[in-house]
Amino acid sequence: MKKLITTTLLVLFFGYVYAQKDVTTFLGIPVDGTRSEMINKLKEKGFTYDKQNDNLVGEFNGRQSVVNVKTHNNKVWRVTIADAVPSSESEIRIRFNNLCAQFDRKSDKYISAVDSGFYTPEDEDISYGITIKNKRYDAYYYQKPNTELFDLEKYNQRVREVLLTQFTPEQIENPTPEQAKIIEELTHNEASKITIEIVESKPVWFCINKYLNQYYIRYFYDNEYNNNSDDDL
Repeated sequence: MKKLITTTLLVLFFGYVYAQKDVTTFLGIPVDGTRSEMINKLKEKGFTYDKQNDNLVGEFNGRQSVVNVKTHNNKVWRVTIADAVPSSESEIRIRFNNLCAQFDRKSDKYISAVDSGFYTPEDEDISYGITIKNKRYDAYYYQKPNTELFDLEKYNQRVREVLLTQFTPEQIENPTPEQAKIIEELTHNEASKITIEIVESKPVWFCINKYLNQYYIRYFYDNEYNNNSDDDL
């Protein structure tokens, strides 16, 4: 039966990786560890630490930006990037839609949170939407699992625990045709759950912010593994 689980795993979407440290990355840097470690790695990427404002400044996606590192329980869980120079309303719409197109093109790296896309119509009054309707202009994506961090042993252990809730070890090793069909379905379902858990822990999203009639793009690279509020209880 171990062979069945292994074969099923390899043919499923994304390979259904299961890894301990498959976390969101920003510029190739895992959004993880301590704040000082993250800051040092960003400095190696060319960002400059601004001691007075306790942030970093540098170029990101072709624009001067301000970078902040957020922690939870002394572990990095979010990196935020904001425009250092504001845009006009017409420019921000173009930039927002261009960003959506950039992320959509990187289908080998990102999954969109919706099928219909996040594009803002050309006739949309963004100022009215934000100020009067309290509308949010944001777009959500997820980084795909890293197939290099494959942990088949841990995956098989979790699948086996699920199978043991319905079958004996002997039945798992030597199932009848009917049992084999159920086992394969349970394996597929558990693989789907694992993939969803991994993907949803790696959100990358961006939004339009308005301040004093000027507009900014803010990006968020989140590691939800380190943002577990249950640890505080």
